Amino acid sequence: MVVGAFPVVKLGTLAFKQISKPIAKQIAAAAKNSPFLRQHICMRIANFHHFLDVNLRMRSLGLGKAKSVEPLKEEAAVELGANIISEVFLFSVGAGTIAYEYYRQAKKSNTREENQLQDIDELQLRVEQMGLQLEQQSAELRELQRLVLAEPWRKEHAKQIQKDEKQKDAKK
Repeated sequence: MVVGAFPVVKLGTLAFKQISKPIAKQIAAAAKNSPFLRQHICMRIANFHHFLDVNLRMRSLGLGKAKSVEPLKEEAAVELGANIISEVFLFSVGAGTIAYEYYRQAKKSNTREENQLQDIDELQLRVEQMGLQLEQQSAELRELQRLVLAEPWRKEHAKQIQKDEKQKDAKK
């Protein structure tokens, strides 16, 4: 019984995606607990997101651009910023996995195409060799017929062979 190859690469990418979820949670927790990340990254990202969100909602409701948008409270901004960072990490892992899988499939397809082209070249070479062999055998056959026809005691038979050859040539 033949069993297909175990998809180690696919299993590895699935494991990597599953492992990235707890890593994203750890990144979010680290962002909440680090004073530098809280102030300089999480809050800025969250307030920028909040500014864009308010403006997009106002425009979609036809109210125009918001004149001023109050920044989020610190805890809400840190929470939102940490969530955005973890989501960006997960998205990056997913996009990287897809890109890797695409690259791997393209490489596999190119290898398959190269093998097919090589097989076609080999078959064409064999056809050419068989054509040359056929021409050589035809020449040998004509030579044998000529020798047989040259013998005087087979004149009757030789005339019949010549007629047959002329008919074959006329049909071609």
